Amino acid sequence: MKNVLDYIDRLNCSVGVYYKELETQYMFEYNSDKIFPSASTIKVPILLALFNKVLKGEIDLNKRINIQKDYTVSGAGIVYLLDENNTYTLLDLAKLMIVLSDNTATNIIIDLLGFEYINKYFKEIGLNETILQRKMMDFDRKRLGFDNFTSARDLGLTFYKLCKKEVLNPYYCNLAIEILREQKLKGGLDRYLSNKYEIAHKTGELNNLEHDCGIVFKDHKAFIVVVLTEGEENYILKDVIGNITSKLIKGSDLNEK
Repeated sequence: MKNVLDYIDRLNCSVGVYYKELETQYMFEYNSDKIFPSASTIKVPILLALFNKVLKGEIDLNKRINIQKDYTVSGAGIVYLLDENNTYTLLDLAKLMIVLSDNTATNIIIDLLGFEYINKYFKEIGLNETILQRKMMDFDRKRLGFDNFTSARDLGLTFYKLCKKEVLNPYYCNLAIEILREQKLKGGLDRYLSNKYEIAHKTGELNNLEHDCGIVFKDHKAFIVVVLTEGEENYILKDVIGNITSKLIKGSDLNEK
């Protein structure tokens, strides 16, 4: 992957990369243990933490929840724009958290699970550099020095375990992947890939920070790709993610060279 390293060396931003081919087990990492603010990528392991509770019979995904207007938060998502008389199943909220990166839906799930349980679950599945310390849009906590963090390696491990069915059980792993396939926020991993590829992924964005992570599928092949970036304008960082992903995939997929 010399072409990837040469490209990264020319950049003026911080980059963390984790890449793994499921078929051959070939792996490429660059600054994969560097810790970044997670932005919304942390919603993926939160989804797994939720499904783990469901699997244990402690939570019902069909439970209906009413959201009062004063509980909603803006930013990503749509719930804060909708009528407060709407009710949502917990599964609806999980889908909104991933597909539209809905911050209100995420905060409800965080309240339901609790910080202690979520962080304990992260450690149980091997995410040693991922921590949840504030809810979405809680800038007061952020000003006090509490933020959410992760690394490319942790997110790569999350998607690898999903693919290999090493967390939860096959049903809930497949459900998580199907939800991630419906992602509506794009422009990173998919940026320079043809429509021959399908992607189950999750983005994350803050000022001067862009992340994208997921599973890229083509035919019988699957590639875990995580690219975390920080330190340039967002439109530049999205292009960096697209370029690195394209070089990684096309460097491995002989039919795409």
